[in-house]
Amino acid sequence: MILKIIVCQMFFAKQNRRTVRQFPGHQGAVRGLTVSTDGRILVSCGTDCTLRLWKVPGDTLMESDDGSGNSSQPLAVYVWKNAFCDRSINIYDLRMSTPARKVIMRANDDGKCYSYDVRKLNEAKCVHKDHVSSVMDIDYLPTGREFVTGPYDRTVRIFQYNGGHSREIYHTKRMQRVFCVKFSCDASYIISGSDDTNLRLWKAKASEQLGVAVKNCYKHVAEVKRIVRHRHLPIPIYKATKQIREMTESERRKAHSAPGSIHNEPLRSSRIIKEIE
Repeated sequence: MILKIIVCQMFFAKQNRRTVRQFPGHQGAVRGLTVSTDGRILVSCGTDCTLRLWKVPGDTLMESDDGSGNSSQPLAVYVWKNAFCDRSINIYDLRMSTPARKVIMRANDDGKCYSYDVRKLNEAKCVHKDHVSSVMDIDYLPTGREFVTGPYDRTVRIFQYNGGHSREIYHTKRMQRVFCVKFSCDASYIISGSDDTNLRLWKAKASEQLGVAVKNCYKHVAEVKRIVRHRHLPIPIYKATKQIREMTESERRKAHSAPGSIHNEPLRSSRIIKEIE
């Protein structure tokens, strides 16, 4: 598979879809992509169980899209067999072929996100709920105080780093399953890519410029609090959320059974099968 990068300035400003640079090398689908903070190194991972480091071309390199002379060789290739298909979280040292830490989970498809302290991986610091399907991508604000998620349930949600429920939700009738999300560098916008082959631009704070003064003056009123907190949901998401809520309440009612008859394990640790050091 060939990994391509298109300069966003050209695409949005000049409506030019010309490829700047091609990065061939992966023998399968490319599943993850990120850029270093200085913008010089590109890191990609794919289904071939390899992680590759590439040098990002400068702004002056505008090769044509004819495929001649515009390819690049990876700076480094790291091969970790069976590293991305066993439902585990791995922490790697690039100097080693085996993971430094490994956590095996059974919660990849439960519609929840789990925040961990890398020093203590046997229990999640926080469980972020609200999704009703698998979460495909996560991106943090540069400050680390919030993150955005892109799931299979065709919504985009924003969470506080220590919040159990989302503070914002975005959706449209045309948007399909979301595969990737990203904050802009100034944290003002969110970019999402979905299965309908579209990129969408969202405001990170949807109500920032709509009646801010009035809302602040009457923010202590119960009706205003309810309106500010309310988020409209699509009917399928609303029904699925209601069903999950009923299941959760049913589990809570079991807690009133006879002492010792039912063993309740905290959600933060119940999803961990084992930790391997």
